[in-house]
Amino acid sequence: MESWQEFEARAREAIGKKFRAKCVKKVGLRITGGGNHEFDIYAKGKAIGGATTAKYRNRSGSSNTAGRDRALAEILWLSLSPGLEKRVLVARDRELACWLATTGVGKPYKVEVFWLNARNRLVECR
Repeated sequence: MESWQEFEARAREAIGKKFRAKCVKKVGLRITGGGNHEFDIYAKGKAIGGATTAKYRNRSGSSNTAGRDRALAEILWLSLSPGLEKRVLVARDRELACWLATTGVGKPYKVEVFWLNARNRLVECR
């Protein structure tokens, strides 16, 4: 299983291809209302976002509320970003990505949710 750092790198590469931009990790980006946040994906003027390795379910099959909460928190951080970049969230777990997209939680903040499969293909969940 790849590490979260490897997944973040794959997510940056995939989003970079989609938006034809060089994506980097942006540390200490100032957000609306004060404070700073580290975004996993950033291409000035193109895209800003996060990558999550959380799963929708635990090994036992029960709800992974902690993982879901972390993904939802990333969407809220994206909503505070003052730039005009497209907001994106890339998930390693397909079920989590589809849940985030279909619950509509990202819609008010215009966050596009993607699942990044093992073949480095971004799949937009709707």
